[in-house]
Amino acid sequence: MKHLNKRTLPIITALAIVTAIIILRSTTPEPEPHETTLIQPNQLTTQHYLEDYQYLVNIIESNYPYLQLKDRTHQTNWLNKQTTTTTRLQNCNTNTEFLEIITQEITALQNRHTRLLTPTEVQKYYTTYQEVSFMAEIFTEEVAKANQIWQAYYYDLYESTNKRYPVEILYDRGNYIITNSQGSTTTQYGANLTVTHINGTPVHTAIQTADTYIDHDPTRDQPYIWALTPKSIPDPLITVTYPNGTKFTLTLPTFYGTPRTNYYPTTNLITRTYSNQSTAYIYIKTFDSATTQELAPTIRNFLEETKEYDYLIIDIRGNTGGAFHSWLDTLVTPLITEPTLHEYYLAYRNDPYVTTFHDNWLNDRTPVPKNHFTHLPPEVLTSDYNIYNFSTIYYPTDTINHTAKRILLTDRTVYSAAEGLANYCKQTGYATIIGTTTGGDGFYVWPLYVVLPHSKLVITMTSSMSLDHLGNVNEETRTIPDITRETKITDYNELIEYTLRLIGEGKIP
Repeated sequence: MKHLNKRTLPIITALAIVTAIIILRSTTPEPEPHETTLIQPNQLTTQHYLEDYQYLVNIIESNYPYLQLKDRTHQTNWLNKQTTTTTRLQNCNTNTEFLEIITQEITALQNRHTRLLTPTEVQKYYTTYQEVSFMAEIFTEEVAKANQIWQAYYYDLYESTNKRYPVEILYDRGNYIITNSQGSTTTQYGANLTVTHINGTPVHTAIQTADTYIDHDPTRDQPYIWALTPKSIPDPLITVTYPNGTKFTLTLPTFYGTPRTNYYPTTNLITRTYSNQSTAYIYIKTFDSATTQELAPTIRNFLEETKEYDYLIIDIRGNTGGAFHSWLDTLVTPLITEPTLHEYYLAYRNDPYVTTFHDNWLNDRTPVPKNHFTHLPPEVLTSDYNIYNFSTIYYPTDTINHTAKRILLTDRTVYSAAEGLANYCKQTGYATIIGTTTGGDGFYVWPLYVVLPHSKLVITMTSSMSLDHLGNVNEETRTIPDITRETKITDYNELIEYTLRLIGEGKIP
C-alpha cells in the first residue's frame, strides 16, 4: 500500500470510501426493482446466486487490472470459467456452497490483495465508521445485518475446510518435501521424502488446478503452491520418493486444524547484535500501521544504539505489508542523508467504475504518456489503460546518522507495502537485497469494494496495476535480490548465517 502519513490517512480514507460509494451508486449495473428490498441470506434462491455471480463477472471483466497478466503467467483465462461456475451455481443447494464457490472464484483471480471480506471485517467497518458518512454509506446497516447472518455460513465453511495432514508438505527449492511428521508417519515411512505425483499426475502439473494461490518460481520458471493441503487438492493419492529413488503411494488421513506453510518467528520484532562483526540485526514481521507505531520507539532506540556499527541487516521475510509510512518513518527517513526519489506508477482500467473512483479521489493527476516507458505489457499499451505517476521524494527526518551498510533479507512472502520497501531498496541502492524474489503488487494505493446485490457479500479487490520506473509490472516481475540465495524452508536462520558469512568475507557490495 502507498505511503500515507498519519495526518492525511483519515482524509484519504474518507475520500477512498466516498469514491467507492459514488461508484457503487452511479456506475454499477442498475438493480431490478425487487432487488432494492433486503433479501435475507436464508431467502436467497438459485436465481439470486446466478445474478450475484454475473454481477461480479461484469465488474471483474471491466475493472480488474490483472486479467490478461494472469492469463500469461498462469495459462488460464478466468472469464472462461463462467460456464463451469454457472453450472455449479445452478446445482448449488445451500448458502455455504454458494459462499465456497464465490470464494474459489475470487481465489482464482490469483492476487493476494483481492479477496472476500469476512463478516467480522464488515462489522468492524460498519461499527467503527458509523459516524463517518462516507463509510456508513458503503458499509450500510443492510450490508452489516446481512453479513451478521452470513457469519454462521462462514463458520460452517471454515469447519468443513480447515483440515490438515499429519505431516506438512511444503514447496522447497523445486520440490514438495514432507516435513514435521506427526504421529506414526515418520516411523512408518521414514524421513526425507519428496512428493513426485498426485493422482498419477506429475506434481508440478497437478498443482496448476489447485484451489489456492499459485505462485511462480523464477529460478525454475514453474508454477507452485506454497503447501500441499487437504483444501488445495482434496483426497489426493500421493506418490512419494525416497532419496535413493524408491517410490510408493499413500493416502494421508486428515485432521481438523490449520496447515503450516512457512517457518517464521512468531513475534513482531526481533533485534540483536553481532558485535564481533559490527552488525546489527532487526526483524520486522509486519508493516501494519498500528503495530509499527507501537514498535517505533523500540526500533529507533535500537538504531540509535547501533549507529556506529558497520552493517545493518533488515529482515522482512514473511512480511506481507501494511502501509508505506510504517517502513518509511522507521527505517528510511531517519537514516537517509539527502532527498531520494522513489519512482513508481499505477495503471488504471478505463471503465466508469474504476475511473470514477480514480477521478474523484486523485483528480489532480494527468495520465503519463506511454512512450515514457520501455517495458509496458501489451494490454497497458491499449486504450483500456491510463497510467498515473505516484512517484514520491523522501526527505530525511529526525536523522539518526546511522552510517552502516544496509542489507535487506527477502523471500516470496514479501508483499504489498513490504514489496514497496524492497522495490525502493533495489531502485535507489538503499540496501543490498539478499534472499529470494519477493511477492509483488507493491504500489497498491486503495482497494475497490464490490457489494454483491443480493447476498450483500463484500469483495475487496486491487484497483490498479503497479508499474516500476521502466513499466515492468511489479505483480509479475517483483523484486529480484542483488544476491539470490535459496535456503531450506524450515530453517529461518540459514539466510542470516549466510549473510553474516558474506559480511565476514567482505562480499557485501
